[in-house]
Amino acid sequence: MNISPLVFLVLKWCRYKTVKTIGSKLYIKLPKSYSENTAKRYPVIYFTDAFWHMELLSGATYFLLEEVILVGISWQTNIAEQVKAQEGAYFSRFRDYSIKPSTDESKQAKYQFGQASAHLAFIRDDVFGYVEKAFRTKPQARSYFGFSLGGLFGATALIYLISKVMF
Repeated sequence: MNISPLVFLVLKWCRYKTVKTIGSKLYIKLPKSYSENTAKRYPVIYFTDAFWHMELLSGATYFLLEEVILVGISWQTNIAEQVKAQEGAYFSRFRDYSIKPSTDESKQAKYQFGQASAHLAFIRDDVFGYVEKAFRTKPQARSYFGFSLGGLFGATALIYLISKVMF
């Protein structure tokens, strides 16, 4: 089996209106024919929880789907080691994929729930822009994959998009 190598990028973004810089990794897999056909443009599947889903989606694109560019968006990478040890490397997904703050003040202070709109803006403004400049994409052929809390985030993005178009 000849599968194209994974392009691994570490990107730092100023994601929020504050000066807070969040380290994010993009896991990008190009289709096998990407280097062979330099005129072809490809649809893109964006997905959250990149560490958990890259292998699954890579296999699906090889066996089941048309040739696409996969772009996995990681969790925040510059989380303090103590927080990683206590809460896990995926700690930022609670903040980034949730749509409303918690009513429990102690949980809200710890996890900062309800930042999905900021994370969506980061993906829309920074990730899409970078990927579409760096690779031969079809911007009109974007898809999103998310599971569990990442699926909630995807549904939120869809509702936001529909509301902007229809209202």
